[in-house]
Amino acid sequence: MDIAQIFTNHHAEIFRYLFIRTGSVETAEDLSSEVFLKLVKEQAKYDPMRSGIRTWLYLLARNLLADHFSRAKHQQPLELQDFTDLAAQGDAAEFVQDWLYIINLLRDLSPEDQELIVLRYVNDLSIRDISRIKNKSYISTKVATHRALKKLKQLANE
Repeated sequence: MDIAQIFTNHHAEIFRYLFIRTGSVETAEDLSSEVFLKLVKEQAKYDPMRSGIRTWLYLLARNLLADHFSRAKHQQPLELQDFTDLAAQGDAAEFVQDWLYIINLLRDLSPEDQELIVLRYVNDLSIRDISRIKNKSYISTKVATHRALKKLKQLANE
């Protein structure tokens, strides 16, 4: 297992997932580092017959995120500063505006629906991978994702 290559290929998307879920650059950086440390420590537990490495990384991230929220007992509010710091390398104004709009819509969804939307449409995971990450059936994941998207569209049209 080439850890450096896995990190290069997947760090940005794991960070993005954690950032959208926590709303904090610092927390997302800490948690994404923990994901890859856990990968190194637990690489012997990885079974490529059960899932791809990308799916396993999201499972590690999801578990660390659950631990983080159980310790924090609540989700930290999103700060505009987090977005401007992150966007400093590109067109910050457009980036911030787009993400604030999306994040504000996501806030009105349940945490379960938020996670489905982020995994499927922000990080482009397949329904099969999401079902493995969430330990749910393919059909229930597909239905739940469809319903979450429908709710998000309704919020966008309000």
